[in-house]
Formats: sequence, C-alpha cells, structure tokens
Amino acid sequence: PKEKRTAMKKTTVIEMPKLSNDQLIPYQKNRLTDSYYEQTCFDHLHIEQCGERLHLSSCKFDHCIFSKCNLERFDGMDLLFDHCDLSNLDLSHAVFHRCIFIVCRLTGADFTNTTFRNTTFQNCSAAYFNGACSSFKQCAFIQCDLSNSSFNDCEQQHLIFQECNLNQCEFHHTKMNCVDLSTSTIEGILLSLDTIKGMKVNQEQAISLVALLGIEIV
Repeated sequence: PKEKRTAMKKTTVIEMPKLSNDQLIPYQKNRLTDSYYEQTCFDHLHIEQCGERLHLSSCKFDHCIFSKCNLERFDGMDLLFDHCDLSNLDLSHAVFHRCIFIVCRLTGADFTNTTFRNTTFQNCSAAYFNGACSSFKQCAFIQCDLSNSSFNDCEQQHLIFQECNLNQCEFHHTKMNCVDLSTSTIEGILLSLDTIKGMKVNQEQAISLVALLGIEIV
C-alpha cells in the first residue's frame, strides 16, 4: 500500500505511523510484563508496570494512563498515543520513530537524550517537558503547551513549532537555523546568541528578542 505522509511545510514531510486498526490485537492487562509488543491495541488501561527496555512496534494506546512506569531506553516505532497520560515518566535515552501523540498529557516527562524521528505532538499539555540533549529530525509540535520546557543542547533538522506556548522555554546551545517560531508565543524564552542564526520570528517577537543582543530601544 502507498505510504501515508503528511506535509507540514513545503520542504518538510513527516511520515505517519504505519498502523492498520483491523489488524491490531486487543490487550487488556494493566501490566506490560513482556519486553516486546507488536500490532497491539491498548484501550482505556491504567498501566502500572512495564518491562525493562520495552520495545513496541505498530501499536495504539487509546485513553491510557501510565503510572509508576520506568520507560528508560524505550524503543517505539509506528505508534499512536491518543488521549494518554504520560506525565512525569522517565523516557530518557528512548527512541521514537513514526510516532504521534494526540491530546496527550506529558507534563514533566523526561525525554532527555532521546531520539525522535518523524514524530508529531498535537494538542498536548507538555509544560516542563524535558527534551534536553535529544535529537529531533522531521518532528512537529502543533498547538502544544510547552511552557517552561527544556530543549537545551539538542540537535535538530526540520523541527517545527506551530501555534505552541513556548513561554519560558530554554534552547541553550541548540542551533535554531530554519526553526520557525513566528506562530508561537515565546515570552521569556532563553536562547544562545551563537545559535540563533537563521531562526524565524515575527516582527513583534523580533522586538522582544532585541534585548538578547544587548541592544536598548529608546
């Protein structure tokens, strides 16, 4: 079958998860004790335990709550998280490829040192999201609350922020070339002067960023 894709920009195409709902197997336990799951549907579950180094492929999580789970070094491909709560989870050193998070709660989640490829976050509550030291390639945050989040020391290629709350976000030592912040709010944003070249902002934002350059408007 022809691969499904969604165009975010003229120059950026983000691949969507390869999922077939009619082939997904329902799973009804609140513990993921195995290390590998494939073509599985997790529906309205309160997941309280996960196996170490969990690997998931072609799976869907619908209205699931994760608690007391350590998902460090999680490996996921072709995943859909729909209305899920992953707040305050340890997802560090993880890998996400062709994944999408829709209306998820990610407040305080630790995604440090994580690799994101073709991953989309849409309408997510993700204040205090910690994505420091991570790699983002062809990824998008759309209408997300990312206030007080960290994107310090990240590598990015075709990273998109569309109508997001980026107030008080930190982007220290992250090259912002071609990153478009013009549709997002960026009050109190923290950036490194040596890495903002090529960043795109609107006129109002440009005025507020003048202080970063040590320029005083009189």
